[in-house]
Amino acid sequence: MDDGNTITAPVVVQARSGEQFALLFEENRTGELAEQLHVFALDPNRDGSFRDATFKTTVSVGRSLIEGHSGHHEVTAIGRAFVGISNPGDGTIVILSTNDWSVQATLPVGGVPTRLVAVGG
Repeated sequence: MDDGNTITAPVVVQARSGEQFALLFEENRTGELAEQLHVFALDPNRDGSFRDATFKTTVSVGRSLIEGHSGHHEVTAIGRAFVGISNPGDGTIVILSTNDWSVQATLPVGGVPTRLVAVGG
């Protein structure tokens, strides 16, 4: 982790495969350092215990725009196949596949996207 960056509280999502993942953002208040999403597989062998939790991958994300308690990245599950991530400092929303954590789309929405809500899925 870069000096000056902080880690957010984890958000747990379940992939189409049924596997559970913890997602943690590495954010920077100054906007000077790269920001990332860290993905951890919580129960890779699916024995019901998180003792075997392992690091899966890191995904580069856009900037946050932290002022007080707002401007952090937000993540929401879109069904089990995708997650949406807000990048408040870039005015974008990124869609990631939970299959391989690759970027499927970057949507320029303008403004400061903070909260995401997925309906249906």
